[in-house]
Amino acid sequence: MRSRPYPGLVAVAAVAALTATACTAQNEAQQKPKEKTALFKPGSDISYQKYGKNYPATKVKDIPGSCSYESISRKDYSGQTLKIISHAVPVIGEPSQLHAKQFEEITGGKVEVVNVPFGELHQKILTPLQAGQPAYDVMFYPSLWIGDLAPYLAPVPEKYLNTTGMQDVTAAYMDVATWDGKVVQYPVDGDRHYLKIRADVLKDPKWQAEYKTATGKDLKVPTTWAEYQDIAEAFSGKDFDGDGKKNYGSAEVTKRDDLTFSAFISRAAPYVKNPDVKGGVFFDEETMKPLINTPASSAPCRTWSRPSPPGHPAAPTSAWETRSSPSAAARR
Repeated sequence: MRSRPYPGLVAVAAVAALTATACTAQNEAQQKPKEKTALFKPGSDISYQKYGKNYPATKVKDIPGSCSYESISRKDYSGQTLKIISHAVPVIGEPSQLHAKQFEEITGGKVEVVNVPFGELHQKILTPLQAGQPAYDVMFYPSLWIGDLAPYLAPVPEKYLNTTGMQDVTAAYMDVATWDGKVVQYPVDGDRHYLKIRADVLKDPKWQAEYKTATGKDLKVPTTWAEYQDIAEAFSGKDFDGDGKKNYGSAEVTKRDDLTFSAFISRAAPYVKNPDVKGGVFFDEETMKPLINTPASSAPCRTWSRPSPPGHPAAPTSAWETRSSPSAAARR
């Protein structure tokens, strides 16, 4: 639960399991770095303070291993350039830029990061590979694209699979990084489906009374999509910030060619995959018959398309980076 005020009363967000892969046309001799004195001691505290106002007191403990700050800082990549393609800022785009700066500082190498909107990411990655001209050394993308990209990927070296940071990766995330029995993707970010609410509004006696009068129901954190919709509709157009401007009842990812499919999964999951529903989600496990038109699969579509949409008028173009950014959301 998050209590920090946002203009939307409730918001749903989802991140597809994210993967990093590497392509390279250089040989091992060209890639092998020179050794230098480490800039960190094993187990040091790593501060992010100098990387911007969003990290005023962020510190992390360096985990020993081949991918630790201490280990990487012993490598000299001067004269080499690493090209990365990633999602738009903020989402994965922001940390990819941040760590690019860190990598440059501690290794002497140059890192070029290309950030593109999610709707363009698949084409930007796949087209050069299909042409036999890989454009990037590191590619961040959703793991579900593995079927398209696997023909162009080599297995992840065993030494990287055995690093300290990989020991806590669960079987589910390793499975989505595996194709034909080989790990060809490197998991860096897991699925996260969650509900953000305006706790200050839901706990306010004034709004509780008004909601009770209007609907006959108690105002509380929604536990079903029907309750979510009722609250979102009741509060849409109300000024619950007290600034003279209208607020909106919900904020969801709805932009075409963005992460709308993940928002759909959030809505569909309670209907298509609960203890009373057996078998597959999208297909019958025995016959592979599509299940998309079953009552369970169509239910989230019906609730999502109810009249009087409670979201912002710009909802049809609402992208994940907009929903996940407080500064962007504040402009809604």
